[in-house]
Amino acid sequence: MSEAPATFSESWYRVARERLGLRPSVQVQRQSYRGERWIVLRNPFSNQFFRLRPAAYEFVARLSPRRTVEEVWKECLERFPDDAPGQEAVIQLLSQLYHANLLQYEAATDAAQLFKRYEKTRQREVRARLLNIMFARIPLLDPDRFLVRTLPVMKWFLGGAGAVLWLAV
Repeated sequence: MSEAPATFSESWYRVARERLGLRPSVQVQRQSYRGERWIVLRNPFSNQFFRLRPAAYEFVARLSPRRTVEEVWKECLERFPDDAPGQEAVIQLLSQLYHANLLQYEAATDAAQLFKRYEKTRQREVRARLLNIMFARIPLLDPDRFLVRTLPVMKWFLGGAGAVLWLAV
């Protein structure tokens, strides 16, 4: 038997008074995946995607730099008592959105912090590529260019002359 998610969290005080919202550049799309409805957030600058359940999106969509996270959470509890995310789920969601650079804070954007997170992500990707020897990406030749260049020779082999040669051997 699975345990129901907790409504309250002991770490709530860390985010309750924050004023934040989605960045204006974030694009939102609805998507159906395996019969379930999802909301996909896209960061056009990094071309990264973030998938949310509709209940979580209802919370995220209400976030605004003019309102605290706690105000939005309480509003979601009143409007959607059965589907509203718990405090622990909100903390986890905000953390993931923050690391995906999808959130905007009330305070001015700290460009140095954004760049630092971007560099950290890039370093992690490069390290993963270097350490992943079993699945190394080796550039191969372009098959279209190869096929176009060898078409005259291959026509001869695959045509009537090639069939006669094959039967003779």
